[in-house]
Amino acid sequence: MEQKSFTFRRFAVAPRGQLEQGFTLVEVLIVISIIAILASMSFAGIRVVQEKTRQAQTRTEVSQFTQAIDRYQTDEKIYPGIEAEKITSDDNQFPALYNRLLGDPKPRGPGGRSAPYLKLTNDRIVVEDADWDEDTDEAQDRWIPATRGERDDPRVKKYYTDAWRNAYIYRCNRGRKSQTWMLNPRSCDFYSLGPDGEDGTVLGDEAEDEEDNDDISNS
Repeated sequence: MEQKSFTFRRFAVAPRGQLEQGFTLVEVLIVISIIAILASMSFAGIRVVQEKTRQAQTRTEVSQFTQAIDRYQTDEKIYPGIEAEKITSDDNQFPALYNRLLGDPKPRGPGGRSAPYLKLTNDRIVVEDADWDEDTDEAQDRWIPATRGERDDPRVKKYYTDAWRNAYIYRCNRGRKSQTWMLNPRSCDFYSLGPDGEDGTVLGDEAEDEEDNDDISNS
């Protein structure tokens, strides 16, 4: 019987350098650096978008408050807070504005035909924390959410926070002597402290540069 023979083909083995081409340490570090740069650019872009969103939201809210104040003035022929004998640049009359816009009893006039003038988000209605210390605590820590009872109690001073968790500022200037810190001496001022949380409106000429004033106001 004829015996078949089988020839086994030998496979050539490529040199190690050609078969396995791995990354060097330098190449790995370069790739990591590129990823880190791209990630930081992405995060920076997200922060820019978030900041622009906050600013747009605040401009909208300032406009809404201004329109509500104008409707109140049309009904009552006065501005909220006019009953205060005098005010200074340190005053924030938002508690009086809150009571008037939400339809609580008015100091005079027909009683607010258009009340309530504005709808507010409950978790942004705040009261001042009695334990807050201006010298040691962050500005945003000054405000804590108002309880339902506090929101309904006209005796409790309530404020409303902007997109940076600072309280909106309101002052009635009508009927008072014009001051440099008044934006609208013949009516009222309503504004947010803006991203930096500093009252550039009151600082006025004391600010180093006009660009330092990032307040968002009804002026």
